[in-house]
Amino acid sequence: MGNVGGKGLAVYLERRRRVWYAFHDIPADVREALGGHARFTQTLQTEDRKTAERRAAPLKSSWLALIEEARKGGREHLEKDAEFWRKTLLTTPEEYRDMTLEAIAEERRERVERALDRAGFTDYREEGAMDLPEVQEAYRFEAVATGRLVKLDTHLDEWVATLTNEAKTKDMKRATVLRFAEEFPYVSDVKGKDVQRWVNRLASQEQKKAKTIQRILSEVRGYWSYLISLEVVPVDRQVLEDDQGRACLLAAPQPRLPLSPCPA
Repeated sequence: MGNVGGKGLAVYLERRRRVWYAFHDIPADVREALGGHARFTQTLQTEDRKTAERRAAPLKSSWLALIEEARKGGREHLEKDAEFWRKTLLTTPEEYRDMTLEAIAEERRERVERALDRAGFTDYREEGAMDLPEVQEAYRFEAVATGRLVKLDTHLDEWVATLTNEAKTKDMKRATVLRFAEEFPYVSDVKGKDVQRWVNRLASQEQKKAKTIQRILSEVRGYWSYLISLEVVPVDRQVLEDDQGRACLLAAPQPRLPLSPCPA
């Protein structure tokens, strides 16, 4: 066994079945917040010591960041952890991408195992095991961390920065999108019928005028188009207008065009 880094902050390396693994002790004061584990563990997927040391270096900074974040407290652990891993994956060199994805998958597996243990299941194939809310959240964590599930407001600041409006108008557009994101937290939540129901509530329950609703939809469509340009939203869910520029919704069985042209 060896270590990488200074005293008290070291990532320890250990060879198991010819493959090197990295370890980092988790301080007692944050173990509960970090899943109850005594240390972080990650395979380095190499038999070469030099390669293992090089691959362990970025893990050290990531783990220390998690420890520091846990000490700050007052956070929604699952979403924060998922967002941390998402950003880590985005900045990970291609040669280490598979290793990072495996770390995310391992975190998901551990979350699932803890949920099953707490609920008294001994096998994930038992009836009802995979329906546990904590199990569903574990898979949601992985989907967010790997970028398959994207929070709707993730790129909001970037979009606002591209606008040429006055500051007051920018603030209004930001507020509109944030309100939409409260109703639809993730991009995949934006589906035609659900958006239509939301618009109906704006009109019936909040007594919004047609002109106001059109403005709201126009602002949401602007942000949605920006997400499409980043390839966050599939092209077949593109935001469009009809030739009169009307803002309408397609209430279709499939979530194909949540914000689309009015029917003729």
